[in-house]
Amino acid sequence: MVTITIDENTRKRLLTIVDDLEKKIGRKLDLNSVINFLARQYELSTMKAKSSEKSSIPIDLKKAFDELQEDFVRERKILKKIYGRE
Repeated sequence: MVTITIDENTRKRLLTIVDDLEKKIGRKLDLNSVINFLARQYELSTMKAKSSEKSSIPIDLKKAFDELQEDFVRERKILKKIYGRE
């Protein structure tokens, strides 16, 4: 795990996003999942802009978070095997 420092305003904005997404997908989320989700959305929007595609891509939030959660669990298992802890 790595510690990052954010200011209070950013923390509040992230918690607002967490709350909104939790309501939309119907389950609890941690900040790591939300930051991963936001980074993925940025990457997707950047790729979309580069391809100059003008149609919008519908996002299934529950599916996107489920995929991120699966990735997170896989990464944790790998780290546990390598380091013997998470």
